[in-house]
Amino acid sequence: MANLYDKASLVLPVSPAYKDGVIQAYKPLTSEGTFNFSRGSNLAATRVNSDGLIEKGRENLLLQSNQFDTTWVQFQGASVTGGQAGYDGSSNAWKLNVDSNQIYSGLYQAISGSYVGTQSIYAKAGTLDTLGFVNMSGSNFSIWFDLTNGTIGTQGGSNIDASIESVGNGWYRLSVTQSGAKNFFQIKPSDGENLPSSFNGYIYIQDAQLEQGLVATDYIKTTTTTAVSGITEDLPRLDYSGGASCPSLLLEPQRSNLVTQSEYINSSTYVTGNWTGTITNNTNETLSPEGVYNATKFVKSGASDRIYFQTSVSDGTYTGSMYFKAVSGQEGNTIEISVRRFGGGSGSTTKLITLTNEWQRVDVTATLSGGSNTAIYIADFSSSGNATEFYFYGLQLESNASYPSSYIPTYGSSVTRSADSCSKTGISSLIGQTEGTLFVDGSAISTGASVGLGDSGYLLAISDNTLNNQINIRLYPFDGVYYIQVRSGGSVVAGTTYTPTSIDQNVKIAIAYKANDFAFYVNGTQIATASSGAVPALSVVNMGQFGGTLDAIVKTKQALLFKERLSNTQLAALTTL
Repeated sequence: MANLYDKASLVLPVSPAYKDGVIQAYKPLTSEGTFNFSRGSNLAATRVNSDGLIEKGRENLLLQSNQFDTTWVQFQGASVTGGQAGYDGSSNAWKLNVDSNQIYSGLYQAISGSYVGTQSIYAKAGTLDTLGFVNMSGSNFSIWFDLTNGTIGTQGGSNIDASIESVGNGWYRLSVTQSGAKNFFQIKPSDGENLPSSFNGYIYIQDAQLEQGLVATDYIKTTTTTAVSGITEDLPRLDYSGGASCPSLLLEPQRSNLVTQSEYINSSTYVTGNWTGTITNNTNETLSPEGVYNATKFVKSGASDRIYFQTSVSDGTYTGSMYFKAVSGQEGNTIEISVRRFGGGSGSTTKLITLTNEWQRVDVTATLSGGSNTAIYIADFSSSGNATEFYFYGLQLESNASYPSSYIPTYGSSVTRSADSCSKTGISSLIGQTEGTLFVDGSAISTGASVGLGDSGYLLAISDNTLNNQINIRLYPFDGVYYIQVRSGGSVVAGTTYTPTSIDQNVKIAIAYKANDFAFYVNGTQIATASSGAVPALSVVNMGQFGGTLDAIVKTKQALLFKERLSNTQLAALTTL
C-alpha cells in the first residue's frame, strides 16, 4: 500500500493542518493542496473530538475582557490600576478600588441580548474580601462570593447556577449563570454583603468572560471585538464519532434545532406535565457528553411523570434526539421518548429506551400531519412504586429530517447550522486528464427523502464545476444507494451503483478511468467495468455539497487522486477493508 500512496497526486483529508475556512491536504503540502471549507453559521456546529467528547464553538461576548480602563465603566468613585500579579503568573491583573459611602461603587460593561449565559471573572481578596455580581438584567444583586474562604454567599432567585473555584495563591474563578435579558456585566467589592458600603478598599480581578451556556469554559481573551474558540464558523470538523482512532471530515446538510433551550430544562419553554419529582440543572454528580458539569438530573416521584417541548410547525418528517444516562442503581429502567402531534393529527411515534451507565444518544422519527403543535416528549415508563432517576443532555428536534444530525446547541432561540462544503478549483495538474483513479474511504447517512440529482451527498467528485462533466461517488438520498459514475457532456458514459448493508457503514470505493477502459471497485471487489466512453476535462475537487442542496451526512476518512489508471490488482488492494 505504501507505494500506492507514493503514486497519489492528492491525499485528503488526513492532514497536518486545518483552520477556519481551510483544510490542508496531506499531499501536496502546497497551495494546490489547500482546500476551501465553508459552513457559514457560527457556533452552531459541534463535533466529537479525539477524547470522545462533544466539542462546541465558544464566544466571549465581552469587549476588552482584561483591559478594565477602556470599554468598562468605573462608577461612583471606583478606579482600576493595571500591572498587578495575576493568577497565571503574569502581571496582567488589576486592582479594583472602591470609594466609601457609595452604594454601587464598582465596575460594569454594558451588554445586550437575551439567552442563557454565564459570566465569570478571576478575583482575589485585597483589603476587601467579598465580591458581588449584579443581576445581568441590571437590577439587584444576584450573588456574593467570599474571597477569603472560597464560599458562595447570598444568592438571588434569578440564578440558575453559581460556582467558586480556587486556582491557587488566593485566586478564585467566580461564575454565575442566568437566563433572560442581558444589560450589564457588573461587579462590586465589599467587606461583606453590605449595602451601602462605608469603607475604602480594593480587590484584584483578571480575565472577565460572558458566554452562552450553563458553565464557564476556558477563558478567551478579547480586544475591541468579541472572540471565538473551538468549532467556529468555517472550521472543518474532523470527527472521531464511534471511538474512531482516525477522524473523518464531517460534512452535513443544513439543519435547525427547533428546541429553543437544548440544555436548560427548567426553562419556561418546557411543559413539565405531571413531573412531580425534581429536575436539577448542572448536577455535579456526572460529567455530560461535553465533559463538563452541565447535565440535568431527573428524579421521578409520581406515576406517568413527563416533560416536553412543543412548537407550531408544518406537516412533515421530524427527528428528535437526546442523551440519557442512568443514575447509579437505575440501570435497566425504561424511559419513553416520542415525537408527536398535539391537537389531533396523526403520525406520532414512540420509542422505549433502556437506561445504561454510559451516555447514549437516542433518537425517534415521525412523519406528522394535522393537529396544532409538534412536541418532543420524555416520559417515565416505570410504575408509580418504582422511582426512576436519570441524567439528561442535549435535546434536539429537526425538521425535514429522517435521521439525527450532529448536536446543535441552543440557549434561548432556535439555531440553524448551514451546510458544510469542501472544494478546490484550478487544480488540473493534480487530476489525471486522460487517465486516472479516484478513491474514497468514508460513509454517509441517507435522509430517505425524494430529492433531485444535485441534492446528493458527495463523498468525492472531480469535475469542471458542472454536473455535466464529472467523475463522482455520491449517495443518492432517495433510495440510500451509492451512485458511482463518469459523466461526460451531460451523459453517463460509465457507471454503476452500490447498496450497502446499512447506510452508515464504512465503504472503500475506487473508480479507475481511461478512454474506453473503466473499472469500479467497492470493498476489495470489482463490481462493474465499461469498455467505451470518453474522459471529460476536469479541474475541480468537491466533497459534501455540490450543484444543489446537500441532503446526506458525509463522513470522508480519506480521499486519494492518482494521475494514472491503477491496475485491477492495485484497485482491489486499495479498497480492501
